[in-house]
Amino acid sequence: MNNNLLNIIKEILAKTGDTVLSEPRRVSAFLSDLAQGVPKPQKTALIKCLEHGFAQVLKNVAEAERARCKQSLAQRLHEKEGLDLALCEKTLELLAAVFFGEEPKIHEKNHIAKPTKLVFPISQPVPLSRVTSVAITNYFSTIDRDKTLEFYAKVNGENNPPKSVDWKVSGNTSSQTYIDSSGVLSVAANENSQTLTITASSTFDPSRSCSVTVTITSPPNPPKQIAPNFCHKCGTKLEPTSKFCSNCGVNIFCKKCGASREDADEKQLFLFKITVCGKCGEKF
Repeated sequence: MNNNLLNIIKEILAKTGDTVLSEPRRVSAFLSDLAQGVPKPQKTALIKCLEHGFAQVLKNVAEAERARCKQSLAQRLHEKEGLDLALCEKTLELLAAVFFGEEPKIHEKNHIAKPTKLVFPISQPVPLSRVTSVAITNYFSTIDRDKTLEFYAKVNGENNPPKSVDWKVSGNTSSQTYIDSSGVLSVAANENSQTLTITASSTFDPSRSCSVTVTITSPPNPPKQIAPNFCHKCGTKLEPTSKFCSNCGVNIFCKKCGASREDADEKQLFLFKITVCGKCGEKF
């Protein structure tokens, strides 16, 4: 086998790595540029050997089986492509020299190697992981507003699937009600919803999930009351936090529902007119 071809192959692998041997067309392009002085049959035999994947077979075979493997692969290359058997043997020796640093053997003229049947072990398929179910293990059915509650989830499956989950809360009215990536639920003080749904989904298989419902027991905090700019009765300027007029003493908000006096209505009661809340009808 041409030592020049051996050096060229080593140069190609030094630049690109061994993986290029799984790309025969790319190697052929390199040889067209770098190995113009190498006889064409030698280049053809090398490319055909790569196309059949023989290079990877030889690279992965045990050292004790290497000699028999080269003979068997050379015979198969000869039978598949109709190439000269001696040329096929030299091609396999070239690859052995590239991979293992073996010195190429000198072949006698018209030498014909006896083919040896080589049996390679069949690799067993790697079992795939699969998620069968997700369960929320600490299920608390109630929570108060302005409180937190931590949830835990268990992922069940085959062949050790990832145990992580994505958490989600739905049914909330406040953006301040949320559940973080660790499963800690925070309920806002102004949350108006009565129930929340907590869902844990497998990150490995999002189609596997578990959901529970949590009831919010405490009432929501009342909205902050802001007084109008002026008293509707005497016109005195009011502070935003005023509950009644500092001049005439009239109530600014309904004592029952907290509605502003600006929403009040006047109603006739016998000979008198009275002012009532426009929302709940309570007398001011």
